[in-house]
Amino acid sequence: MTDKEMFAAAERGDAAALKQLIAAGAPVDPRDATGQTPLLLAVARDRLDAAIALIEAGAGRKAGLLYQR
Repeated sequence: MTDKEMFAAAERGDAAALKQLIAAGAPVDPRDATGQTPLLLAVARDRLDAAIALIEAGAGRKAGLLYQR
């Protein structure tokens, strides 16, 4: 499993693939060369199911993207 697989699944909006990759040990918040994460990519591409799957797995919090009140 690679970070590229996480980004590809996020871009496709493939929530099932993201959950499978995460369950297999893929990092939730890898960053590409520009600092983008799969969560940011899913949101930018309007892939709601993928974004939800990533948030439920803890994405954003670990990358400092989501703030808790």
